[in-house]
Amino acid sequence: MGWSTEFFQQGRHKALSFTDMDHFVDAFMCGYFGSMDPNNLLRMAWKWQRGDVSRDTGGDLAAALARVTAKMLVMPITHEMFFPPSDCAREAALVIGFPLVTLAAPGLFPDTQISPHDLDPALCLALGNRPWKFSRNGEELRLQPQGRLRSNSGTFLAQSAVAGAGAIQVPSYYGSQDCAKRRLIQLFPD
Repeated sequence: MGWSTEFFQQGRHKALSFTDMDHFVDAFMCGYFGSMDPNNLLRMAWKWQRGDVSRDTGGDLAAALARVTAKMLVMPITHEMFFPPSDCAREAALVIGFPLVTLAAPGLFPDTQISPHDLDPALCLALGNRPWKFSRNGEELRLQPQGRLRSNSGTFLAQSAVAGAGAIQVPSYYGSQDCAKRRLIQLFPD
């Protein structure tokens, strides 16, 4: 569990010093899971299968995630089949308190004193169908992105923003490395 199809297709086990797939399965998978009580593994699988956060909201995932008020850190794994970034971004956007950041390549907006009211929707790239939201001093502004790109992948949007395709509003974990390297800037840090 947890290994992506790409892991196997691209032979990534070799980067971990395993000579072939049989060696990986025998030395790692059996070595790791073999010492575990099979009943514990079955119990963990049972809990995972039934770990439905929407159970108390009649199956409404959006309503269930909107109830979350705790601070959270979302750590998707690009080549992992259980928690891919696209799922994490979609679900994180449903959590009310999750920090969203508005990012753009330096120079996309020559005026560094831009405000959300100044944004041209045609320069805004969409993460799914979610409108952008801004809030300051009790005033809320909603903007529906109309840029030439729409994607469910925050990673793709961050790469597109670095290339100058437009501004993005994404969960804060997307683009953080690009911001650190100054390939992207946060437009409205406060």
